[in-house]
Amino acid sequence: ATDVDSRYFKLDYDSADALKAKEDELCLEMGREAVVMLENDIVNGTTRALPLEANAKVSIFGMAGAKGASSGTGSGAVATAGVSLSSSLKAAGFEVNDALVDYYAKTNRES
Repeated sequence: ATDVDSRYFKLDYDSADALKAKEDELCLEMGREAVVMLENDIVNGTTRALPLEANAKVSIFGMAGAKGASSGTGSGAVATAGVSLSSSLKAAGFEVNDALVDYYAKTNRES
């Protein structure tokens, strides 16, 4: 049965170099989409962006917005008690983009 293809996992790329090029492309794309403000300058005479004013509208990108994340083990473990970033921001009076939080929650359930 030489015509039987028994490889379980098949790459979509012809070579390791092609795979590496795609990985680099995806990393760059994700970096561009996940840019975080690193400066808090006054622009055009307006106030700084941070700290956010009460009731500010915020969008949270990433799974942690929908589900609390913990790290560490043993004495370094952090108990989140199911508290997410979005619920914490809402409790502090911010208006959270729920459509974005729901998207990441759905994506997390499907993975």
